[in-house]
Amino acid sequence: MKQLYLFFFAALLSADLSAHPSYGIVITENNEIIFCDVLHNEGTIWKLDQTGELREILTGLHSHFLFLDRQGHIWGTDHDYIAARETNRNTLWRLVDGQQETIIPPTEDPSVFSGVNFVAAPDGTIYFDTGGQLYVRSTEGATRLLSDHKFGRIMSLQLTPDGQLLVVDNYADNGSLIQVSPRGELTIIATCLLEDSPADPPFEEARFNMLYAAFAGTDGEVFVANSGSRRISRVAADGAITHIYHSEKPWYPVAYTEKDGIGYVMEMCYLPGIGNLGPQIIRLENGAATVLVNVDADKMPEIAPLDPDKNEGERAVPSNWFWYGLGVVMLFILLGWWFSRRRNNAMMAD
Repeated sequence: MKQLYLFFFAALLSADLSAHPSYGIVITENNEIIFCDVLHNEGTIWKLDQTGELREILTGLHSHFLFLDRQGHIWGTDHDYIAARETNRNTLWRLVDGQQETIIPPTEDPSVFSGVNFVAAPDGTIYFDTGGQLYVRSTEGATRLLSDHKFGRIMSLQLTPDGQLLVVDNYADNGSLIQVSPRGELTIIATCLLEDSPADPPFEEARFNMLYAAFAGTDGEVFVANSGSRRISRVAADGAITHIYHSEKPWYPVAYTEKDGIGYVMEMCYLPGIGNLGPQIIRLENGAATVLVNVDADKMPEIAPLDPDKNEGERAVPSNWFWYGLGVVMLFILLGWWFSRRRNNAMMAD
């Protein structure tokens, strides 16, 4: 009975965890696509080379985001949840010539480093967020608040070519893109990036339909992945918003990058009752979208790729409310079993 209850508790928990996927993708000088994935091998850093071969670079790392510095080094984190202490343990690492280096050793102090959203400036300064505030860490290891401003929910950090910090705040003004200078001065670039009622969101609950990674282009524009509307939004230097890509259902975008005029989209998929699928990488070139790789299709063939044109009724799955309701029923069953056992033990003692 206990095992059955734990199974349904895990199913309920996964409904919440499903809404925080990996959203890191970069392209090297050799046109290799590097992206992170929290679903496979307890966390994987993948490399897709120009021949289309996909292989693991690192495994066992829970990285949500990747950063490519000006020297071509790839930065990432290991973000572990320590259930026994209800805290997170964070490590910052860097890949140099294929070798992993530890930059910030494992720490459970979020003011030392919090490893979900971060960027590394050319001078070695690290910017990261925790508790809705921005911190800066010097090359000597000292940390301080960058700004007194309290953000709503930071979903992504990025650096512009001229060293300005970009912040994607999911809660402020219905989804905002904010620029922060190295001195902590804030400039709002765009607001209302989230739609109030997107036509076909991937999640029934609005709180799971959010903005993800930002990418700074070379001409002052910023690209933001909008999972709720399944689109990549382009924010021009003057704040004008257009959309350059729409993911095919059931996929939704979580990150975007580009090189030499070619765009690359990282997509995820979540189906209640089935779970997470992906990541999937899309190439955008000359107005055409091409699937380069689907990690589940190529590395886990037992999971069949989904047909976005298939009739909805033919692949209907239980909603989150089904699992919540089932969990409540199981909880009452467990409580009834526990009270019955106590009563029987009391009768035997008499």
